[in-house]
Amino acid sequence: MVTIEEEIREDLYKVRVPNLEVWKGFQDLTASYLQVEEGKIDKMLYYLQTEDMEHFSREYKRILLYSRKRGCPSLILEFKYTRNESENLEDLALKAIEQIKEKNYSAGMTGQVWYVGLAHRGKKAAVKWKKQIDFTDE
Repeated sequence: MVTIEEEIREDLYKVRVPNLEVWKGFQDLTASYLQVEEGKIDKMLYYLQTEDMEHFSREYKRILLYSRKRGCPSLILEFKYTRNESENLEDLALKAIEQIKEKNYSAGMTGQVWYVGLAHRGKKAAVKWKKQIDFTDE
């Protein structure tokens, strides 16, 4: 059984998973909830834990997180990676936000939506965001 170890704030908890069998079930449930293929979350976390941002950015160019709770925002995260030392990471993060808008990744989302552009090169990163509030709740 997964147990709550700490309440960080309302609706945000740190949990403890007692063994591998429960961890696998928790991952499967999380993948189902997020509507992603099994194994994708493992792979994503592995790339993050090993700081393999090149593979992470190739596999996960964008992540859409739909809010299921009224009043909570949805998020669209667009990742950009560059090896070019002369490329400005803040500009690249802004380009990620522009891509979200141009390609209409928020189609079908309602309520408040945050566009988040993340650009990185090695261990350096820049994050930019823009709040969209022109989506109506149905």
